Amino acid sequence: MKRWLPIILAVALAVIAAGLVFFYTRGAEQRVLDEQQPVTVLVSSSTIPRGISLGDAVAGGLAEETQVPMSMAPAGALSGVNPENSSLLAINNVNPGQILLSTNFVAELPDISPVSVPDGLIAIAINLGDVQRVGNFLRPGAEVVVFNSYGTGVAVDGLAVPGDLTTRVLVPRALVLGVGESATSPTTNPDGTTATQTPSALITLGVDQAEAEKIIQASLTDSLYFGLLGDGTEITRSNGTTAGNLFN
Repeated sequence: MKRWLPIILAVALAVIAAGLVFFYTRGAEQRVLDEQQPVTVLVSSSTIPRGISLGDAVAGGLAEETQVPMSMAPAGALSGVNPENSSLLAINNVNPGQILLSTNFVAELPDISPVSVPDGLIAIAINLGDVQRVGNFLRPGAEVVVFNSYGTGVAVDGLAVPGDLTTRVLVPRALVLGVGESATSPTTNPDGTTATQTPSALITLGVDQAEAEKIIQASLTDSLYFGLLGDGTEITRSNGTTAGNLFN
């Protein structure tokens, strides 16, 4: 009996292994079949213009139902028109041949009226945090002074710390044309963890060509700060403020 025991155990293990392989293979085949199961989606057959409702787009032949394998249907794909989505409006033009997504339609179109740029000026947008853009106090029509802080920079414990830091007036007066909505942009610490999210917003300024060049250059290499100007405020240029003359 002892002589047959290893053979019996080997046969039993072989049967179990074969059963596991059989059920795994059946499961894999089923998953493949499930992914190939056809699902209904809406596809644009012609250009769907911005502002048209989903119901009107389908009724007008601009979109039609078709079937694709489940694995090819993107998340949020619309399968048809119903009372909940019929009146939703296309947020942008949709080109022909695209699967319609829930993100393509909104209940109310956002206001994208063009910014009115005064003659002779150029509109540029700068992304700034709450502190750098004077909190939430900026409004279209306000005027700001643009400060620039720059320095050689040194590394301390792996973090960039300004060395010979200087702050000067970059543009003494700039017109605020628009203020975008605040948003938070996650940043990553050197160790890979997510840092505290800092609110920021797009500020659109009206400036001339030389001022636009200065602001764009400084935004890519240095730190910008806005100062909200009051009526009659006069800004004078100087050699700037450094650690050496901070208390002069």
